[in-house]
Parts: sequence; C-alpha cells; structure tokens
Amino acid sequence: MKTSHAAFIALGGFVLLVALWKSVPRDQQVSEQTQVAEDPHAKLVREVTAPNYAKIFTELELPKLMRDPDSLVIESVTPFKLGRYQGKEYYVSRVAYRAKNGFGGHNRESATILLDPTLDPEHLTYKLVKD
Repeated sequence: MKTSHAAFIALGGFVLLVALWKSVPRDQQVSEQTQVAEDPHAKLVREVTAPNYAKIFTELELPKLMRDPDSLVIESVTPFKLGRYQGKEYYVSRVAYRAKNGFGGHNRESATILLDPTLDPEHLTYKLVKD
C-alpha cells in the first residue's frame, strides 16, 4: 500500500512539472537561455566563403576592369578560401572568363582574386592577378 502512495505522489509531481513547463511561453524559455552573440568578423568570413559570394563579387568587380564590360562572359569561379599568395595570407578565388580584346577578338583568360584577410566591410580591398 505504501508503494502505491509513493508511485501516486511521484506521478502527480511529474504531471505538475510537465504542466508548469508547458505553461511557460517558448519565447520566454529561449530568452532566458544564455545566447552568445556572433562575432561580426566570423559572420563576414562565413558570408565570404559561401559558394555564391565569389561569383557575385566577380560579376560586380570584374567588369570594372574590362575594356568592353558587355563582352565579359564568366566561365567558372571557385569559392573564396583562405590561402597564401607570394607569402601573404588572402582569401583566394580563381576565375576563368572570356572578353573582347582591343582588336575586337575574344580572349579566354583566368585570374586570381585576392581579398584582404581582415575583411573590413567598410574598406574591402582586393587584388586581381591575371594568370
């Protein structure tokens, strides 16, 4: 008889805990948890190394360097990865493209895009090195 009372009391306590837990709104539960703010630099690194970032960056910046930007056809772009170029660390991407040359013919070329590893969003600096 004593074990049935103990089991009944334990079951009642469990039901009471579940009822209390369900009564607290989910957003309040989340806000009470300690959340670590994401480092802005880490967020920028994640965005830059995303697969589409290099393609978008190339489509925006490469035409500025062309004699005839309308003739530019980007054939392939690799995502940015942290690497070294001439002893310095950069985010490196390779791009293959075609564009008109000064004589009206089309050249197929490749280039390496080097982003400054500090990734300062206000002053994002890069170098384009033709291969």
